[in-house]
Amino acid sequence: MPDVFISYASSDRSRLQALVAALTQHGWSVWWDPTILPGGSWREEIESALTTCRCVIVVWSHAAIQSKWVLEEADEGRARNILVPVLLDSVPIPLGFRGIQTANLVNWQGDVPHPEFDRVRNAVMRCVSGGSSVTGPTDIKLPSIQAVPKALGVAENFITIPACSFRMGAIKAYNAGPNVDSWADDDEGPVHLVRLRSFQMAAFPTTTLQYNYFVEAGGYSNAEYWPEAFGKFYEPADWSTQRRNSDRPVVGVSWYEATAYCVWAGCRLPTEAEWERSARGPKGSRFPWGNKPDHGHYENGEFIYSGKYINDAQADIKHPTQEGRFPAGRTEEGLSDMLGNVWEWCSDWFGPYPSKDQEYPRGPEKGERKVVRGGAWNSSNCRLSRRLTVSPKGRDIDLGFRCAADVS
Repeated sequence: MPDVFISYASSDRSRLQALVAALTQHGWSVWWDPTILPGGSWREEIESALTTCRCVIVVWSHAAIQSKWVLEEADEGRARNILVPVLLDSVPIPLGFRGIQTANLVNWQGDVPHPEFDRVRNAVMRCVSGGSSVTGPTDIKLPSIQAVPKALGVAENFITIPACSFRMGAIKAYNAGPNVDSWADDDEGPVHLVRLRSFQMAAFPTTTLQYNYFVEAGGYSNAEYWPEAFGKFYEPADWSTQRRNSDRPVVGVSWYEATAYCVWAGCRLPTEAEWERSARGPKGSRFPWGNKPDHGHYENGEFIYSGKYINDAQADIKHPTQEGRFPAGRTEEGLSDMLGNVWEWCSDWFGPYPSKDQEYPRGPEKGERKVVRGGAWNSSNCRLSRRLTVSPKGRDIDLGFRCAADVS
């Protein structure tokens, strides 16, 4: 079963090599008819690939808009909500497909990163991870802060969290409630009221692809991005292996590396309070998706998880997963993987919670260990209020980060 099926006019075959190369470089399997084996039935193999693929890219060109086969294949992708249209020539898009946003690759020479190819990549990522792209490449929203796409060269989906107050932390008890948790540790309380200004939060942890832009731009050799620890690190842990999975969250980065990336990208790490507010959503829920736990079922007296909400130890995937793998676990505001997948660095030094209300807290002024939140793919106790502490130079296979930003 291919990840991507490319529908195009045969006369355009040589012009598609850059697109195929860019997609395969991201780790996706791409089907286009040169891969038909000798002795294979041309139409049968096309139909088999088309009906089993997870994404259909239709390439509109002068020849393609006249092709009966291309129109039929595009219609199949549209019917399955997995169609990603691109323009190879400046041609009128056929009727029936004009309502779907189309990426413009007319002048694209295969260079990556590239704004229009990044739109294609994001839409393909959404399809392959189990979502849909019925609205085309603009399914991924651009952030409203200008510095991020300029620095990253990729559309990182930021979501604006409005100014608000919420109750932070948890108490150990056995009754129901968003700030009640029978597993709560002492450092998760006392529950206290926190007021925050509006801010922006990335919808997903920073990916290996996004982090690679920083690496390739010389981020490790430029001291201006490093408030501290410049020259102590040279690339993320096990980087050659991580780069093979460009749509997964980057891991094996210290707090110093995550901070340097954020400086380069024109954003910052979230505070611990911003992280928890983002995870709780606008209603202050106990879980990102609401107040009820994973909707599993009991079998022979044992609770069996549904596997629909988070990538944790119970999911048994054994590695970080790409954005969109667990859509049921998103917050009401659209943030993915606030629980599970990877632990996430916060900007704060670790310290006890106060007993009084707080305004715009940023943690202690100094300390020895930083806060990480959210749990990971290998965690058996992913809880929204759980706090873990790690040395800022610490790195691990389950530790990543997501970006935040002020609202100007």
